[in-house]
Amino acid sequence: MLFRSFKPLSNRSDIFSLAVVAYEILTATHPFLRAPGRQDSDVDIATAIASYNPPLVVDLNPGVSRALSLAIAKGMMKDPRARFDSAAAFADALQRALRNEADTVQNVDGVRTRLERARQSFEKSDLQFASEIVNQLESEGHSDAEIATLRRNIDEAIQKDRTERLLKTALQYFESEEYTLALKKVHEVLEIAPKHADALALIARVETVLTEQKISELLAAAKEHLERLAFTNARQAAQDALKLRPNDTRARQVLSLVDGKQKELLRQRQEQERLFQSAQAAWLD
Repeated sequence: MLFRSFKPLSNRSDIFSLAVVAYEILTATHPFLRAPGRQDSDVDIATAIASYNPPLVVDLNPGVSRALSLAIAKGMMKDPRARFDSAAAFADALQRALRNEADTVQNVDGVRTRLERARQSFEKSDLQFASEIVNQLESEGHSDAEIATLRRNIDEAIQKDRTERLLKTALQYFESEEYTLALKKVHEVLEIAPKHADALALIARVETVLTEQKISELLAAAKEHLERLAFTNARQAAQDALKLRPNDTRARQVLSLVDGKQKELLRQRQEQERLFQSAQAAWLD
């Protein structure tokens, strides 16, 4: 599923690969290997490419200029649309950075134009593209109220989208009676939004169903014990059911049935003993 989420290969895929190679040359570190000391799997690397933003080259190698670092970072942007249009444009940006020319990556489009592009992408619900642009602006050191507001709005929208997808999956599991899986997804929602009302309501529904299942199992076991006249075990099972739901009428009825049957059995045994003693006394006379 993770690999299917990647976009089709294009010339911008080659730009991404070139940027990764440049990053490795200048830092002696692969930007998307996250587990030093052990070999990353293909899934590990794919996950990192999709979700991890590596530090700028200059953060690992102070001998590299920030302009050159930003050019490489732009080549590795997750959304292909945020990368350079062509390898020639990438090469031109690298050369400009090496020559310390003012017209470097951070000034190509102008901050205002790029911010407006991010805002339009956000309004079209293209959250990844909007986030990528804001990430780049922030990494270049741009910071003002508009960027901060857009960043907050994007993060809230991403969070809302993720929680809605998780909650939808949880409901599907619930309706399929996969209650353990449903709880797992709901808890993922609550890790993101601890007070999410729908998630809390679904947890209550799942717990109600699971409690009902457990009570039914305990009462069935109590009745089986009762049929075998195992009164202690039957009473314990009914009492365990009452611990889960103190006012459960079925459990109270079973407990009453256990007590009644035990008393009846005791009465019968006492009557049998009385008759035996009477017969024995008559025979002796």
